[in-house]
Amino acid sequence: MFSYLDSSESRVALPFIMAEILAEEQWQNSPKREQKNIVASQLSSKFSNSKNAAELDAALPKLNVYENQMLLLDRTFTSPMHDRALAHYRFYILDTLEINDRPTFHLAFIPRRKGESTFEGELWIDSLTLGLQSIEARLSNASNVNFVRAMQWSQSFEQVESLDNEQLQAWMMREENILMDFSLTDRTIGAYLRRNTQFTNLKWQTKKWNGGWTGGRDLQFQPDTLTNSQWVASRDTPLLQREADIYAMTDSIMAMPQWRFVKGLGYCLSTGYVTKGPLEVGAWWSAFTQNPTEGNRFRLDLRTSNAWSTRFMPKVFAAYGTDDLRWKAGFSARYIQKKTPRTEFLFEIKRDLEQLGMIGLLSQGQAFTSAFRTDSVNSLSEVQRAEISVLHEFGSGFSGFFEWRHRQIGALGDLEFLEPVTAEPVDQLVTSEASVVLRFAKKERFVGGEFERVSLGTEWPILTAKMTVGIPKMLGSQYRYARWTIEGEDEMRLGWWGRLEWYAQAGFYQGSAPFALMEVVPASGTILLSDEAFSMINLYERVTDRWATGLLEWHAEGLLLNHLPGVRKLKLREVAGVRSIAGAWHEKHEALLELPDNTSGLNGSYTECSLGIENILGVFRVDAVWRTDRAIGERESWGIRFGFGAEI
Repeated sequence: MFSYLDSSESRVALPFIMAEILAEEQWQNSPKREQKNIVASQLSSKFSNSKNAAELDAALPKLNVYENQMLLLDRTFTSPMHDRALAHYRFYILDTLEINDRPTFHLAFIPRRKGESTFEGELWIDSLTLGLQSIEARLSNASNVNFVRAMQWSQSFEQVESLDNEQLQAWMMREENILMDFSLTDRTIGAYLRRNTQFTNLKWQTKKWNGGWTGGRDLQFQPDTLTNSQWVASRDTPLLQREADIYAMTDSIMAMPQWRFVKGLGYCLSTGYVTKGPLEVGAWWSAFTQNPTEGNRFRLDLRTSNAWSTRFMPKVFAAYGTDDLRWKAGFSARYIQKKTPRTEFLFEIKRDLEQLGMIGLLSQGQAFTSAFRTDSVNSLSEVQRAEISVLHEFGSGFSGFFEWRHRQIGALGDLEFLEPVTAEPVDQLVTSEASVVLRFAKKERFVGGEFERVSLGTEWPILTAKMTVGIPKMLGSQYRYARWTIEGEDEMRLGWWGRLEWYAQAGFYQGSAPFALMEVVPASGTILLSDEAFSMINLYERVTDRWATGLLEWHAEGLLLNHLPGVRKLKLREVAGVRSIAGAWHEKHEALLELPDNTSGLNGSYTECSLGIENILGVFRVDAVWRTDRAIGERESWGIRFGFGAEI
């Protein structure tokens, strides 16, 4: 292995992943449009399939130095070619020289202030056209960025004649190189990410070009049919020896015990499961928890691994409580018929305890929920559930989801389901529901494994519409109702002002159903912050059948704290938010089931405001949260809540 070490950078590194992509790209300025046709791609060894390499590359940032704000590493950086660049950078003329027989200005640029997301470097400007000929830049040392020790990039351009007018010429990118040095801390082991892109056969024209465009997805794939000799012929620049060696070396690395240990540890921490041949055992975060009903709860999950199948995954679990002395169990099976675009089937049947109205970082039965619980009310429900669902993607970010589920819900602990006239306990609520969900996320892309995947997001709002219908008399179902919701979410970049994250939902019920099947205002139930739930409201405190709710969070990304000399090195970031819900409640639902003593219908609004600091030690966040329906100083009017998450 030592013969493969690369010492070309400041730190000695062992290259072990190599990906190559051969593609045809075309762009259109008006209306704005782009398309990439993947001719061939390959990835060293079997870290993933070749299409994942191409899709991941497409999701990596595209640096456009002519934009005022450049999105890189999920952060916006001020470009040295900003319309008001002099407000952010100092420029120095270093020299005037000739490049390709053209007079050129050689300039250097540095940030005007510390703590801002800027670069420092050099650029070369063609003096005849004032076009950018090349640029070399690196991340400024005082930038508020996590897990990146260093980052440098360069771009070079060349003049290309128009196909329909030889008098016109335009500067087009010829080559781009990006190098990033990632590490948890400055003194720990890290990883280099290097991406080199070369553009050949550059052409452009002023007239609209209608040829070559294909409908549907903007990322097209052709069969990977290139042989090694064809790859050699297709490369504009031959591979360096250290790059060519990676293909031969990767299999050796993957056979090393150290690599298998690191890979298994990373998989366990991220998924909760330990892989043993065709089986996976877990999950560590739900193996032991506590709650007022079960006391000490022990749970074991078993599911098949990719070694058994990459399309079909059965899973079973069993749980036992030391106080209620009852077993809970479940079985589910996932089948992925097609991965891109995705078509997936799910069947599940189980009996377990659930906390209705609790939405948090982790659901009921998880270690963090158990450890950081704030609501002392014992209001769990025993739910017997059977579910069948189908997910299908139609392409271009549009997907549909159909679900049928049957539930039998029984109250436990302090929670009681009472008949309103006789006050007699109601044994179970029985309901069968059918749901249809339509979701649109333009140009959304995913990365992940064979079954689980993570969205890389999209530049446009994500819209979702859902309809749920209660079907009476089906398998003993007791209620007829319909639930309609529409929701949207997005992240808006504000340049050096940070970013805004928003979420909005509106919905209503038709028909009538018990409160437990209606919209219980979601509560975290813990000291942990949640993107989906209120922090200060109690479980089952409010219920509604018509509502509109929203969240608005401003992440200032160090707008003020980055400029304070004594605080700048801590890389703290400001965050402020407002979450609110307005709704109404019809008393006809109480004719089916009496509301608990601490539960009331929401007729009006409920709002929480928060102010906090995030990026503490790179991962932690602390917020002060105030529920505005109570004056500050009243009991439980405000509280401190905690969150964590890794951001660049």
